Amino acid sequence: LWLDGGVVDHPALIGWTLSDEPVHNNYSESKLENEYAAVRAIDPHRPILINFDSKFYWDENFGSSSYESKVWQFVDIPELVSFDFYPVTGWNKPQWTYIHGAATEFMLDHYLDYQKPVWDIVEASDQNLSWTPPETPGPSPAQMRFEVWDAIIHGATGIGYFTHSFNPHEWANLTPEIEAEMVRTNAQIAELSNVILSPRPPLVVSGTELAGRNFDFSLRRRGRDYFLLAANADMQYRTERVTFAFEQTPALEEVFGENRSITPAGKRFTDDFAPVEVHIYRIRF
Repeated sequence: LWLDGGVVDHPALIGWTLSDEPVHNNYSESKLENEYAAVRAIDPHRPILINFDSKFYWDENFGSSSYESKVWQFVDIPELVSFDFYPVTGWNKPQWTYIHGAATEFMLDHYLDYQKPVWDIVEASDQNLSWTPPETPGPSPAQMRFEVWDAIIHGATGIGYFTHSFNPHEWANLTPEIEAEMVRTNAQIAELSNVILSPRPPLVVSGTELAGRNFDFSLRRRGRDYFLLAANADMQYRTERVTFAFEQTPALEEVFGENRSITPAGKRFTDDFAPVEVHIYRIRF
């Protein structure tokens, strides 16, 4: 925790974070509570965040419930909860990129009962870590973009980008391609911020993938426009063809940011997805 009362009025300050990854670093509950009280003493208004490593989440492929009791000690302290996870560069496990979405929903449902926001910190760099093979890459632009939007699809309302490398240390070890994708993705998040933060509309949409492969999607609304956020979540990195069906016939199917549209076939439309590709559809009825 870097606590400096002199920056409280700085226009770039949006919030504070408590000591990082408290379970992994074996911090006590009293330490975090004292940090929270110290921040509140100098800044009564801005949000305070706590950030976990990914082991609060578990499924058949990852993690265990051994973290659960420790996470419960901390989640009630601040206003915001976040987590970081770096499957490609941190674990050399590109088949785990789905965990960004799954862990977001797990945190909201299992620990927070959807009463606090969850932010997700995704990987953007080759971190050059000492415990992974030297040839371990950083994420591709498509993988980073998938991590961002799959977390949003599952309920994340804030995104952070981990840009460092460690051996040697650099604050921003970004390829030009990753940097360009960060600019594109972040601009779309900013443009769609009120969409992302909107409640889920009651309109029912279903999806079917031709070969039965995994994909993720959720629907949001802004005024007359519905936005369908969809991602190819097949962790064998195969292409997909997905058909979405609605209760009524769509009048407009614009693929946001791709300079194309789709003509619906009655109450449904079909689109193709490259591995871990994301599409955002703007729909009117």
